Amino acid sequence: MARAGLTPDRVRDAAIELVRAEGFEELSLGALARELGVRVPSLYNHVTGLDALRATVAAAAVLALDEALSEANTLETIAHAYLAFARTEPGLYRASLRAPDPENTHHEAAALRVLERIEEALSEFPLGPDERIDAIRGLRALLHGFVELTLAGAFEMPRPIEVSLDAVLAVFRRGLETFPAT
Repeated sequence: MARAGLTPDRVRDAAIELVRAEGFEELSLGALARELGVRVPSLYNHVTGLDALRATVAAAAVLALDEALSEANTLETIAHAYLAFARTEPGLYRASLRAPDPENTHHEAAALRVLERIEEALSEFPLGPDERIDAIRGLRALLHGFVELTLAGAFEMPRPIEVSLDAVLAVFRRGLETFPAT
């Protein structure tokens, strides 16, 4: 019998809050059970296991990232919104990196919307379909590296991080403007 008041939504929300407070890597059934004041077996009435719980949190994280990018429509605004999201929600940012399970339609749809936002921001550049994929991958890799180094405190230098991001984006932009078509 499920504990009174414990629902799948409450379990999901508590997991999200745990990720916000402790990080995605710290999400475990034991930590969540402690947070909810229950024993681990009680959670199995609401989740099928840690992997399913992580997938649920990852889907919520991608939805949050999608919302954070909702007003961004250029290379630069996407990049700054992405960095701002990661700085504000580092645990959810890291959860958002998990690839969606094709059977999780909510996660799959949210991830697709994020990619479509990035693709739309890149539409100003003369890219063919294959080059667009390369540009999306390149931008995501650039942003992820920039974000991870920022979150790790590796950019503690006198120049503002946003100024450095703009400089790197200017180089990326120039490269996209002259990207060779295949």
